[in-house]
Amino acid sequence: MKDFTTEERAEFIRRAQETRKRRSELKQKLYEGELTTREVLENLDEYDYIKRMKAFEYIRAHKGIGTRTTQKIMDELALPQNRRIQALKEDKMNALIEAIERKCA
Repeated sequence: MKDFTTEERAEFIRRAQETRKRRSELKQKLYEGELTTREVLENLDEYDYIKRMKAFEYIRAHKGIGTRTTQKIMDELALPQNRRIQALKEDKMNALIEAIERKCA
């Protein structure tokens, strides 16, 4: 395994912190209704920093959707707990959008 320099490690940490900050801001916007799940998931290239976010965490970020409802959605769509957004196929992605919109309405 490659040994990284101090500068490389510092850059990795900085990028990880930036990604966490951007995800946190996105989750806040989803919760407040400034963004819709359809806007985000249909424009993943614009929101590329959520591709590695777990689907459970993404669903849970919506106002009115708690842990139980999130689990029901995951079970309904047959999504494993550790499934990431980028791993969702188009049909699962569309089903996820519909399920979230249904629960948030």
